[in-house]
Amino acid sequence: FEVGVERKSFAACMASVMSDTLAMLASNATLSPDEKAEFVDVAINNRGRGVSFVVVPEVRSLIESRYFSMPSLGATAEQTSARHVVQFLAAVGAVLPDLRGIGPHAVVALRETDAWSITPKNLEVITGSNDISLDAVARSGKASLSHIAARPSDYASALRESATQASVASAPLLVAYLREAGGESSDAIAEIITRAASDCVVDDLQRVPVETWPALVRTQHVLMTASNAINYLDEYDEVDDSLAAALAAVAELVETDELDDAARVRVAVAVINSPSDLLEAEHRVQLAESLEPGTLLTSVIAPRSGSLIGELI
Repeated sequence: FEVGVERKSFAACMASVMSDTLAMLASNATLSPDEKAEFVDVAINNRGRGVSFVVVPEVRSLIESRYFSMPSLGATAEQTSARHVVQFLAAVGAVLPDLRGIGPHAVVALRETDAWSITPKNLEVITGSNDISLDAVARSGKASLSHIAARPSDYASALRESATQASVASAPLLVAYLREAGGESSDAIAEIITRAASDCVVDDLQRVPVETWPALVRTQHVLMTASNAINYLDEYDEVDDSLAAALAAVAELVETDELDDAARVRVAVAVINSPSDLLEAEHRVQLAESLEPGTLLTSVIAPRSGSLIGELI
């Protein structure tokens, strides 16, 4: 590799038969880092049938630091070589930190992988616009959406640094994302939910992981039906501050005919007895009445200071 114009041909020849080709190229002291990256590209595109490259840490480090010197990732690369190299990078766990300047064919291939860091600029490259919402990412491909679903903290951080206002506009897409994210109750998931468009409303809590329910109801991204209320009570036992925040924003619970008499009473009592300070006494009674629970026994009403008892009377 020291001299001669046939070095690329020699690298291609090595790759056709030798599993340690990449390791040898990465450790070759006579090549500059950019030359090493170029020859690694050649080797990847000329790997012999049945040859399984040994990928040592030095190879992955070289790729991640010098990928702009790999011709298959450049602006003039052919589609086949770009896809071939990107698929290899993904297979060995390489992650490209900055996609700006990557060629169009390579970007198309990268959309099908997780071989890129989740940053605002990279998401703009992946979506092809300055919109990095879940909607825009989903249009780029299912694999890209899965990539950010697996790393909600990185995506939430990217949203904070982006000009994108709403994290998602489509309620079905929000449901799909939360399901794929695996039911995390992290601050990142809550932030993504909070940033959803105001009319992005999940109709049924049971369609998403229970860990996400408090954030969904607290930020009013759930339709406040009687069945959603009782499902929440089944999981969290009371009308806590999260559910109270959702109830405070509505005049009544809807679709009450979905509940039997006992369930209506249970929800009504839970609303009246809520420990949260977010519900005014008059509003508690209004919500309870919307359930048409009939006459409630005084024994089930918890003592509470203020005008609650008077409102009930």
